[in-house]
Amino acid sequence: MRKNIVAGNWKMNTTLAEGLALAKGLDEALKGKTPNCDVIIGTPFTHLASVAAAIDTNKIGVAAENCADKEKGAYTGEVSAAMVASTGAKYVILGHSERRAYYHETPEILKTKVELALANGLTPIFCIGEVLEEREAGKHFEVVDAQIAGSLCLLKTSLRSSLLTNRFGLSVQVKQLLPSKLRKSTLSSVQSWLTSMARKSLTTLLSFTVVAASLLTLKNCSLTPT
Repeated sequence: MRKNIVAGNWKMNTTLAEGLALAKGLDEALKGKTPNCDVIIGTPFTHLASVAAAIDTNKIGVAAENCADKEKGAYTGEVSAAMVASTGAKYVILGHSERRAYYHETPEILKTKVELALANGLTPIFCIGEVLEEREAGKHFEVVDAQIAGSLCLLKTSLRSSLLTNRFGLSVQVKQLLPSKLRKSTLSSVQSWLTSMARKSLTTLLSFTVVAASLLTLKNCSLTPT
């Protein structure tokens, strides 16, 4: 039976000391309990190794908030997928609306990032969604369509798990959204891709339903003693 996922990223907030305190507080809150959902925290790059070493990563997954679209080289200030993996993080968040809007990340760039993440043993948390102006203009389905078609549908690398989230930090019922609103060609491509991955005995999120939320939404996950 598939679990829900509660994933919260900290964006550009908290010093290292503050981040460690937050992560340890969550770790302590979950001791002796088994959430009925997978819990993931996305921290700034500077926190990854320290947080991964300070918490029980069997109960709390650690995610980077981004990675570079280059394997290595003279790209000052960038952090590669291999660097992320070396910290003990198991996930990387890609395609966040802020990265698309502020740093002009294209579907082609994100496709490369997903491939590099997978090649380095990371599970991508792939975000889709429109900005407010696009929604108000009635272009939100067109935008999401292009984001899926331009990145995930073109992947050649086997994708172990793809977590789809939008910018609102709410439960996204994409399985209901796709058939009724997006082009049938895109839906068909995504379904074919998922089927192909499943046949290779890979872990694929077939339900297209993910909860992306702040840590506060943990109260919605029931906890049972271990």
